Amino acid sequence: MSENPFEDVTFIKIMKGILDFSGQNKNAICSAMGLVDKETDPVPYYTLDCALCYLTYMEIKEEHHELRGVLKKLVQRTQKNLAIMEEANKEK
Repeated sequence: MSENPFEDVTFIKIMKGILDFSGQNKNAICSAMGLVDKETDPVPYYTLDCALCYLTYMEIKEEHHELRGVLKKLVQRTQKNLAIMEEANKEK
C-alpha cells in the first residue's frame, strides 16, 4: 500500500466520524482501544489506532511544521494498520 491514506476521501470521512464521536479526545480513543482485544477482533482496534494517527497527523500538519518528518511515520503506521485489517477480513 503506497497511497497516503490521509489523502483518501473515504478514509478521511470515516476518521472524522470516529473523531467527532470521541470529541477529538485522544484519551477517549486510547480508552476504547484498551477495551478491544486486538488479537481476536483486530479491525476495531486498528481502526481506532488509525483515528489516533489521523488526529495526530492533522495536529502536526496544522500546528507544528518543524515536525513534518513525523508525518511520514504516521502514514506508514496507518498503512500497516490498514494492511492488518485487510488480512484479518480475508481470514474471516
